Amino acid sequence: MANPIWFNKEDYLTSKLAQLRAAGDNTYSNIVTLDAALVNAGFTAFSHFEAFGSIERTSPNKYFNATEYLAAKAVQLNSVAGNTKVWTADNVALAIKDAGMTVWGHYQAFALTENVNPSNSFDVSSYMADKLAQLQAAEPAKGWTAEQVKDAFVAGGLDPISHYVAFGTAESLTVKPVPAGEQVPSDSSSGQVFTLTAAAQTLVGTSGNDTFVGVVDAVTTANTTLSVIDSINGGAGTDTLVVTTVGTVDVLNNALISNIEAVSIRNTEATTGGLASISATGLSSGVTATGTGDITVTNLANGVAFTANGATGAPVISQGYVPPLSQ
Repeated sequence: MANPIWFNKEDYLTSKLAQLRAAGDNTYSNIVTLDAALVNAGFTAFSHFEAFGSIERTSPNKYFNATEYLAAKAVQLNSVAGNTKVWTADNVALAIKDAGMTVWGHYQAFALTENVNPSNSFDVSSYMADKLAQLQAAEPAKGWTAEQVKDAFVAGGLDPISHYVAFGTAESLTVKPVPAGEQVPSDSSSGQVFTLTAAAQTLVGTSGNDTFVGVVDAVTTANTTLSVIDSINGGAGTDTLVVTTVGTVDVLNNALISNIEAVSIRNTEATTGGLASISATGLSSGVTATGTGDITVTNLANGVAFTANGATGAPVISQGYVPPLSQ
């Protein structure tokens, strides 16, 4: 029986070999000797992935990274307004297991509804946007929309990775990496996710690539978790502040911010959009904005890179000199 189109034997064996070596097991010199050992144990590469892939966080293809997917899912859950739990890659993995699913199976089931990237190397928003543009150019009379493209994927039983493997190359689609400001640590031990609450907090990051998650809500102010009473010091590493905004807001909301290299703005206004005013320099990884409505960004310091990624509205940028973040 043939393997599913999304499963690549060489990619899986490479992932499994890396997992073994990270655990200190250097028994196998290459994927050929590893494959032979699996066969001797009664497994094919695919059956071994089915049995152990979720537990070992190995990957069935080069576009999916289990650790990065779990970390991205944790960031998404932590950004939900009203969430009181601190989600990490580990407790996301446990929740998926408790739901009777594998990590890969969870991605396949929810890839299009949750818009969580499967890895830092595969940006779902840009892929779906490129697919929409390709359809609109090829079939202008059909009036394709983003929702119709999603519906077509679901009807065909396709997640973005499976679609790319099956059709992407022939359709001249390309896989693009996740913007730097939205990438998650590729090693769960290299950084932490810090989730702000409504109470005053003083947070100091680790030496790794940390993520700080907050909400600034001008509509329901009780949901706001990032404000003037908070202090965030990213510490070493490339650290990201992820802010979900609702309404017309100042993204940093007068919080004391230092040693943050990237800011990711997530606008949840479905119709009118919000004004995202951000006064920040020193953002080596820039500012990214995603959302369901228009996003207007003002007071962005000169020289700070801005990326509008996956927004269905029309981000507008106004740049000018502003005071730097505190050092």
